[in-house]
Amino acid sequence: MKKVLTTLFAALLMSAVSAQATTYSFSTSNSAVTSMADTTNVIWNLKSTPLAADQVITSATLTLYGLQDWEKNALDKLYISLYNTSSGSNTFTTSSDPSDTTNYFAGNSKAYLLATASGGTYYPGHSGTLTVTFDASALAALTADLKDGYFGFAFDPDCHWYDSSMAFTYTTATAPVPEPSTVILLGAGMAGVALLRRRNRKA
Repeated sequence: MKKVLTTLFAALLMSAVSAQATTYSFSTSNSAVTSMADTTNVIWNLKSTPLAADQVITSATLTLYGLQDWEKNALDKLYISLYNTSSGSNTFTTSSDPSDTTNYFAGNSKAYLLATASGGTYYPGHSGTLTVTFDASALAALTADLKDGYFGFAFDPDCHWYDSSMAFTYTTATAPVPEPSTVILLGAGMAGVALLRRRNRKA
């Protein structure tokens, strides 16, 4: 009897706290980010569903396909940052960047550096796929950005960088509120376990 009640309790508890996962995906092959000159920087502005108070982001991945520098040079960099933009839905903001040796967004409180690509790795004849998997700190930054649903990615190319397309995917989880029937069964199971323990102590 004790084993049955314990199993029931565990099953009910798991059903009460099981998470509901939702995945969001975005992609682009816009020339604003597939051909980025070294005298510019680009922000890919995105809009998603605002993150609810009971939601958490469990994973996120940004992927750049066919990435390559204009030349083979390890000194050439592509700085990739998460950016806390305030408007726009799959739009692009391009501005002038006179410096091609440093990260334009360094020190910007809206930017969180995710990765830095090197021209020594991605170059003509050796293009490749760069996958950026968000760590805990990056997920925390994305969580903060998604409170209002607006976020984006900032790119500062030092030299001329190319890619064929970009894609971003993230997954959220929400702990559902237990249904009344589940709560009742859960309470009954707990009461049964407590009663069984009292009887065992008296025996």
